[in-house]
Amino acid sequence: MTRRKRCYAAALPATIALWMIALPVRAQHEHPEPAAPESFEAVHYERERSIQLDAAPELVFPLFEPSGLSSWSRTWKLEALYPASGEARAGAVFLNHPAAHDFSTVWLVADHDPRAQRIRYVITIPEVEAWELEVQCVGTPEGKTVARVSYRITALSERANEWVRDFFEDDFEVGVDRMGTRINEYLMKKEQAGH
Repeated sequence: MTRRKRCYAAALPATIALWMIALPVRAQHEHPEPAAPESFEAVHYERERSIQLDAAPELVFPLFEPSGLSSWSRTWKLEALYPASGEARAGAVFLNHPAAHDFSTVWLVADHDPRAQRIRYVITIPEVEAWELEVQCVGTPEGKTVARVSYRITALSERANEWVRDFFEDDFEVGVDRMGTRINEYLMKKEQAGH
C-alpha cells in the first residue's frame, strides 16, 4: 500500500470520515489548482457499507451527531457556527480543523431525524472535494446496532480526482470498518467506566 493510500485509509474513520477523508501527507500544505472547466471531468463515487456496533441504537446514534463525533474520532472535532449551541438539527453548520492540515472542512447537517436514527451531512473542502455522508442506525434482536454508512463524493480538481479514486478503489471498506472498531472501543470503555 502506498504512503498516499495508507494516509487515506487511516483518515476516513479518524476524520469520515470523514472522514473521515484527508489529503495525502505530501499534499497537506498544497491546494489543488482549479481546473479549466472545458478540460476537467470530476470523479464521483458512491459507496455504502454497514458496520456492527455493540450497543443499542439509542446509545449509538448520538455518536454520529456533531457533538458525539469527537467522543470516538481522533480528528473530527466540530466547531459550531450555527446555531452557536451546537444543537444537531437540519441547517446546522460546523467547521472542522484537522490538526495535520492547513485547511478546514465545512459540515452542514442536511437531514437530522433522531426518531428514524438517521443523519446526513454535506461536507466541503473548497477546491478539493464535496461529499455527502449519511448514517442510518437500525437495531438488531440482540440489542445491538447495524449502522449503514453511505458516502457520495465528488472531486473538485484533477489532483483530487486521483485521491478520491485511490481511496474508493482501494481503501473504502477498510476505512469504514476501522470507524466501527473505534466506536466499539469507545462503547466498551464507556461501559467499563460505568461498572
